[in-house]
Amino acid sequence: LSQSYTGGAMVIEASSSVTVTGCEFKENRARDTNNNYGDGGVVYITTSTDVLFEHTDFIGNRAYDYGGVVRIAQNAHPVFNNCEFRGNSANDGGGAIYLYGLNPGDCSVELNDCRLYSNSSSVGGGIYSNCNPIKIRGTVFSGNSASSEGGAISLSNGGSRLDMENSILQGNTSSSHGSAVRTSYSSSIRVVRCTIVGNKSTSTSTSYYSFYSSSAGSYHVNSSIIWGNSPRDTECTAGISYSILGWGCTSA
Repeated sequence: LSQSYTGGAMVIEASSSVTVTGCEFKENRARDTNNNYGDGGVVYITTSTDVLFEHTDFIGNRAYDYGGVVRIAQNAHPVFNNCEFRGNSANDGGGAIYLYGLNPGDCSVELNDCRLYSNSSSVGGGIYSNCNPIKIRGTVFSGNSASSEGGAISLSNGGSRLDMENSILQGNTSSSHGSAVRTSYSSSIRVVRCTIVGNKSTSTSTSYYSFYSSSAGSYHVNSSIIWGNSPRDTECTAGISYSILGWGCTSA
């Protein structure tokens, strides 16, 4: 258990090279003395491109602003291999991971064979980003929640990009669009061989989509299942091929 305004346990900066293997970070806090502000419940990363976490668990951490586990800032590009993010929270964005740069290419993250369970925030219960790419491979998002949009993943800002393969998004919730994925402002999407099922909007409205893109710059979904989400699965839009879709959509 540790507490700090930025990075409850760690701050990685100034072109540092860091590898963390086989560790557990539990119940760390990022907050000021008045419990009002704080980014990166476990770690705050900036100006460091060689950062690797592997076989590491992040459990019950909290940020009073952004990034319940990690806040990724300018010129930071960490990689997480076989890590678990469970029960983490952030008040304002990114229950587990929050990325924000002045320009989309300023920061990125890569997740390989990770698990994000029961993380929560106002937007982006699992991940919030305005950077690119968000590269996800073989990863499970389950039981994450957002009190507004993006139960599992939320992308904002033109130029941000989601690149996801062989992953599962199941049982995530939001009160609005995107109980699984919410993208906006010409963000681009590439989703291949993924399963997006059983995600739900908690609103009484019947118009919300679980997999939702507003003004997508590029939309590519291939060989995926988007089915059994409530109240709706996804928009019937160009760019979806060889996939199984709910709500009467057809796939080329």
